[in-house]
Amino acid sequence: MKRTFNTDSLKIKKYTFFGICFLTKIWEYNFRETRLLGITISRKNNKQFIIKNSINFNNIFNKNIIKTNKTIDIIIPIYNGAEHLDPLLNSVISNTDLNYKLFLIDDKSTDSNVEQILKKWHDKFGNKAIIIHNEQNLGFVQTVNKALSYTTNDVVILNTDVRVPKNWASRLMQPIFENPNVASVTPFSNAATIFSFPKQWENNELEIPLQEIDDIFSKLNFDNNIIQQLQFPTGVGFCMAMSRKALTKIGVFDSVFGRGYGEENDWCMRAVKAGFINTLAYNLFVYHKHGGSFLTNEKKLLCENHNKIIKKRYTSYDKNIKLAASSYNYQSILFLLKLLYFNKIVNTTVLYVDHSLGGGTESYFLDQISTIKNQTLIIRMQYFHDYRKYVLSIIYKDTNVTLGGLLLNDLLMLLKELNFTEIIINNLVGYENTLEFLDIIKNLKNKNTILTMRGHDYQAICPFFTLLNYKKNFCNLPLLEKCKQCFLNNSFGTDKESEVILKSGATSITEWRAKWNDFLEKYLDELIVFSESGKNLFLKAYPCLKDKIKIIPHKILPLRKVNIKPSKKIKIGILGNIYSASKGLNILSEIIKLQKKYNISVILIGNTNKNIKIKKTGTYKREELPDLLEKYKIDIIFIPSVWPETFSYTTSEAMEMDIPVACFGLGAPAERVINYKKGLIIDKINAEYALQKILLFIQKK
Repeated sequence: MKRTFNTDSLKIKKYTFFGICFLTKIWEYNFRETRLLGITISRKNNKQFIIKNSINFNNIFNKNIIKTNKTIDIIIPIYNGAEHLDPLLNSVISNTDLNYKLFLIDDKSTDSNVEQILKKWHDKFGNKAIIIHNEQNLGFVQTVNKALSYTTNDVVILNTDVRVPKNWASRLMQPIFENPNVASVTPFSNAATIFSFPKQWENNELEIPLQEIDDIFSKLNFDNNIIQQLQFPTGVGFCMAMSRKALTKIGVFDSVFGRGYGEENDWCMRAVKAGFINTLAYNLFVYHKHGGSFLTNEKKLLCENHNKIIKKRYTSYDKNIKLAASSYNYQSILFLLKLLYFNKIVNTTVLYVDHSLGGGTESYFLDQISTIKNQTLIIRMQYFHDYRKYVLSIIYKDTNVTLGGLLLNDLLMLLKELNFTEIIINNLVGYENTLEFLDIIKNLKNKNTILTMRGHDYQAICPFFTLLNYKKNFCNLPLLEKCKQCFLNNSFGTDKESEVILKSGATSITEWRAKWNDFLEKYLDELIVFSESGKNLFLKAYPCLKDKIKIIPHKILPLRKVNIKPSKKIKIGILGNIYSASKGLNILSEIIKLQKKYNISVILIGNTNKNIKIKKTGTYKREELPDLLEKYKIDIIFIPSVWPETFSYTTSEAMEMDIPVACFGLGAPAERVINYKKGLIIDKINAEYALQKILLFIQKK
């Protein structure tokens, strides 16, 4: 059998028998897939929407000021909507940063105020403005086409219900100026169908002023190649730039739509057929009231007819829109904008620095965010060693999205643009170099940022974060000289790659403790642990934490009490996944061998290594636990962990079900079980000794 390994954007393991690929396992941020002889037999998708970043972040936040003498033609078709004209024209005259010619074309408005307003603004614009009055009402298409016949430059069409921010024109026109293949450009807006941000507002009202929103957008300045990567079937006509080159080649709007609505769709798709592209002004936000001009009841009906024509003429229209809107390039930009935008509008932003290894740390994180995500922006940073890349997640209200595939420099470039209320070090196990990352966290903290840490394990004390020494026993934190000896001889007992990952760049215990002590003493504001035993161990290693440490146990949701019917054979349940020596894998293996000798049955409520032959339930949901214990008639739960766990969800869950619980005299499990009326503390870490104590305990019940 030949095994190959490749890691790039994803991790692939191939198992080959006699030259034939038999089994393929594909791991990526958003799925886990297994294929047997090329056929997918299982696939697990992540619940989060995960984007694989493919954008070059170099100099993304550098301002790129366009200097040009080019003139653009701005067309504003008008039909009533007089209340919108003053705000629009005021924003145009105040905020347009290119030379322009303005074409104001009144489609025989029935509102007499329109003519008076246009006269007023003609005096303000002077020779920059040309006002055209239709002798009869032509509708949107013919009105725009008439105005286009007057133009000679690249064109911008603006609806009357639009407001433009400072320096809008150069950013809207930049793709056309830089790429001759661009036919149309559309900005983001609060109401722009596929370009709505962060989603279409129901009442079209902004959460913060237009200029403050656009200040966020204007920060972005991607490499010019991004224009070629952001291709869409269509633009959106509320504010759309059209290149003179495309207008010359494909003409104006199609008159088949008459007085319809959204004719830009057809024009843009004709442009694509002619070899042009439609793209996005990703760094521009324009306000759109939506419904200020030309949107009558008659128009809405014609709009429906227009959509039917579009779908008949372009059968793949809907599919292409969805593909473009779901592309990684577009979604990556949306992610960045949401990150900046949410950070601007919320009062509280929390950065979680976390690992990607799951377990109790993951459960804690999910419990914590569920109660605060409606008021707080949660940003979660994780390192995936398999890819040598970082992922960044945004969780706020109903938004839960992750950007994967980030290099460290990309990540830091983004984080430096943000303001954090609090930075929480949730877990750093598995990071490439934990000590270097402490320096990074220091630089992200400012005078208004609270820096806290969660004591899910003891990595801050020792890279061997379960505090098992080289003999695989709990070390109980001896004097430093013994720690030095242990560090030289200790191992995680796994493959070479895992050893590198879990050591997190440590070269000596002396350096490790010194740097952590400096960090904890000078920069950390608070350490939260989950048990008295955890507090004592941290204080033993770092007395400087005396006034910074706080015990806040995990919250455990209630589980119903079990009703176990007695059976002839005593059944011992092992609760949870047991994959490591620290979790009790060796103890479990020994107990399995002793089943026949003591006429007992051992059932694992969870999973373990494939080579461990034991009756097991496999993965379970927490709420299924009482049913599982009753189904297998479990007499007692045994927690075989041999390290001083900082909390142990499984211990608490067992106690919630009012079933007897046994554990070794270590850490948080023992701290709780000793006060539990159905609890047993085993004072010697030995499988057969533990089994004897458990049987005696059950017999005395």
